[in-house]
Amino acid sequence: MIVDLPDTTTSKISKKIMSLREQGGVIALGRVLTLVVVTKSGYEEEAIEAANEASREHPCRIIVLADAGVEGPDRLDAQIRVGGDAGASEVIVLRGHGHMAHESESLVAALLLPDAPIVAWWPHGAPESACETSIGRIAHRRITDSANEPDPRLALENIRATYKAGDTDLAWTRLTNWRMQLAAVFDQVDSDPVSAVAVEAARLITKLVDVQDKHGEATVVLTGGTVGIGTLKAVADSAAAPAVDWSRVNFWWGDERFVAADSDDRNTRQAHQALLAHLAVDPARVHEPGSTDAYATADEAAAAYAQELKAAAEAEHAADTSDNRPEQPGILPRFDILLLGVGPDAHVASLFPEQAGIREKTRTVVGVENSPKPPPSRISLTLPAINTAQEIWMVVAGEDKAGAVGLALAGANPVQVPAAGPVGRARTLWLIDENAASRVPQQLVRKDPAGA
Repeated sequence: MIVDLPDTTTSKISKKIMSLREQGGVIALGRVLTLVVVTKSGYEEEAIEAANEASREHPCRIIVLADAGVEGPDRLDAQIRVGGDAGASEVIVLRGHGHMAHESESLVAALLLPDAPIVAWWPHGAPESACETSIGRIAHRRITDSANEPDPRLALENIRATYKAGDTDLAWTRLTNWRMQLAAVFDQVDSDPVSAVAVEAARLITKLVDVQDKHGEATVVLTGGTVGIGTLKAVADSAAAPAVDWSRVNFWWGDERFVAADSDDRNTRQAHQALLAHLAVDPARVHEPGSTDAYATADEAAAAYAQELKAAAEAEHAADTSDNRPEQPGILPRFDILLLGVGPDAHVASLFPEQAGIREKTRTVVGVENSPKPPPSRISLTLPAINTAQEIWMVVAGEDKAGAVGLALAGANPVQVPAAGPVGRARTLWLIDENAASRVPQQLVRKDPAGA
């Protein structure tokens, strides 16, 4: 259904949308965002078609601002498209004439979905600085496409020079797989084979000693998986392990499988068998995520773990007597070292591509359901929580991880490639064996004195 509203106002447009909803219930509901498309009159159909296709994955309200030029009297013409003419969305086309052609923000303000993100898209003729436009200032994300500009190289340079968080260029995004393939043709790192777990174990012991010298205690966030647990076993077997005062090390986990406490699938159980059972650790400093023995759902266990983290942060704040002590405690304790493995699908902790967990921005811990990797229920730190760590160590082994590593280091979007998201406050260290490094260009690799 297409409804034309010549010489109208935004108030009349809103009332017409409500009327259509009451008459036939044809307006899309469950919309997750407002997509504002800024284009010139005559170019809008191509953009609407693309937006409609996208709306089948993410139902939204599409507002198209088609600049009809400044000629003629001030006037606003509108068109509402719903049902089969609008995909899984509702489309509002606004054509401003005269001075109305430049009143972008005021035209769309009354038509934005309440409490929903705003995405602005310039399919052609992107401004030099999208974030400084009236639409760009209200948008949470701004999308341009330098490939559609008369001078793509200049357009990409403008994006680089004026970049703000939330800017996305579709041309650069399209090149992600190409950049990974390009990186793969460079000479591989010429180094002696090295055990990833041996490297990490030696580094971990040294780092814990250094942190304890500075703070009196140390906090490490452990990971599971073959490499993660193998590293813990290598630490326990190391002749240098007694150099650490293990009674003053705090242990947390980046993620856990939501199963019974005695299940062999538990990361905590494997960590006890590999390391903790062999050292003089303080049980009060070992913080395990909850299990099905104590909680009905993964969400409940996640909420309890978040509360335990907050309590530890408050205790840490109370014990802080330094001049740099903040006025208020945070919601997370200091993470000195956070260990992460990477899956073949580029997941880290239990944050999987395109799932809700990797998109979480406010919580520190989430429950994960329907994990693509068994068991299906899990508990995981979120990416914002992970990125509070002073140092994040990514330990990866195996040729099946090479693609994930290549994408992560090529700067992929963390929603699609979670391994691209972790960034330590002081340092992010990738410890990669020869097979996992097969698609990493040599200039990105720095050898340490041991050749690792």
